Amino acid sequence: MPDPARPGTFVERHWLPTNRPVADAAGRVTHLIHAVVDITDQRRAERDLRASQAAEQAARADADAQRERLHEVLMQLPAHVAVHHGPDQTFALVNPAYQAVVPSRPLLGRSLREAWPELASQGIIDVLDRVYATGEPFVGTEVPLQVDLTGTGRLEQLYYNAFFCLCAMPRATSTASWISLTT
Repeated sequence: MPDPARPGTFVERHWLPTNRPVADAAGRVTHLIHAVVDITDQRRAERDLRASQAAEQAARADADAQRERLHEVLMQLPAHVAVHHGPDQTFALVNPAYQAVVPSRPLLGRSLREAWPELASQGIIDVLDRVYATGEPFVGTEVPLQVDLTGTGRLEQLYYNAFFCLCAMPRATSTASWISLTT
């Protein structure tokens, strides 16, 4: 439709026509009622919605690709990396370097206390609870820990450089997630 404010240009308009016949007593059509409704705003909203949905889908695909790349990086790091969920500190990700410390001990899906019962009396779980509760990261240099590496009950003294931080994890459960990194 021509734009009266800008001669030579057109304005986008969408119309929805309806026609209703009017019959006389004998049933013959004598008149036709013609009505037109301007649905331009509705069509624009539908177009904008489709564009928004396409942009959201593209953003999700990009986020998924970035998440996958981060996962690949974490799994290849030579440092011990774990991602924990919730206050019980359930292992949600354990990279091969971390799992190699205790190859016969299942970690994934287990709480920290369940996976490392020998740590309960050494204060490190309290540190991790504090990180979870406050969101304050912890950085430790040569943190002494006695751990059972062989599954025999024999504790060995190890020293770890550790970094624990609470993070927002996309698509995580409603509980917070955090990352531990040790060398």
